[in-house]
Amino acid sequence: MFGLFKKKWFWIVWLALALTGGVVGYFGSEYQSERIENAELVELQDYYNPDRPRIHGIKDTTLVDEYIKFEKDTNYPKALKFSSETIPINQKLYAIDWTSDSLLVLIGRQNSNPTVADPRWTELWVWKNHVKKR
Repeated sequence: MFGLFKKKWFWIVWLALALTGGVVGYFGSEYQSERIENAELVELQDYYNPDRPRIHGIKDTTLVDEYIKFEKDTNYPKALKFSSETIPINQKLYAIDWTSDSLLVLIGRQNSNPTVADPRWTELWVWKNHVKKR
């Protein structure tokens, strides 16, 4: 294995991959910064229960109908029949995008104390009634 480090082609491939990673990282960071600059600061609050610290949302917009039915259902406990996630309402929240019918808002959450379980950036489509403009 150590003979691999003596091969010229190994270092060329390693350098090419490192440069590619650097370029992709740079442009990804620029894209993310541009999205944040164009976004609007918002607050999230559960429409039915304002004391909840997390809001349900979806990653996949093909689940819009199921998600809206779930949110409009006032019977508790509710049955969750589709894939969803939650987003904490602390830290900075941005409204990045809206669906064409304006029922969902793409919320981006910037976390100043990232961990493996709670990353630096989280995005989730959330029902518009949970979103409050600042």
